[in-house]
Amino acid sequence: TPLYSSAASDVYKRQINNQIKELSHELLERLKLFSDDFKIAYSHGDFQDANILLTEEGLKVIDWETIDNRSISYDFFTIYLRARRGMDKENLWDDSEEFFNQTINVFKNSLGLNLIKDHQKYLTLFFLEELVYLLKSSCSINFVKNGIGLNKKLPLLKNKVKDFFV
Repeated sequence: TPLYSSAASDVYKRQINNQIKELSHELLERLKLFSDDFKIAYSHGDFQDANILLTEEGLKVIDWETIDNRSISYDFFTIYLRARRGMDKENLWDDSEEFFNQTINVFKNSLGLNLIKDHQKYLTLFFLEELVYLLKSSCSINFVKNGIGLNKKLPLLKNKVKDFFV
């Protein structure tokens, strides 16, 4: 027996589609406020503390199946905002101000990217790229099995966009 009736399933799909359209439209409109000279690089795509191992040889980053071209700051925002843990402002990295300042200096000195000046621009792009990540992940059986489908993650992302831009 199907979990939802066909009519209920159609309503659910329309609701999800409308949420995706609204959020993507909002983020694309925000991006229009900025220049389009984004720096792009290969990105891990799921950079989180669970994918960083401390070994005898030093730090190792694992779980590279989501590597792709993204904004140069995507992995930074993923780990800094703890995107895989809900992006609650209370759950930012311990000593997050120090972490942020050190990372900002690395971006500026090594990559020529001024995240202080371009913070809103790259944060907007991050949320748009995070929407793409959710859409790709929603095709994963594990993603759906663990109860973290679009119906749960999409409203969280919409709320975080509002939290960070209001």
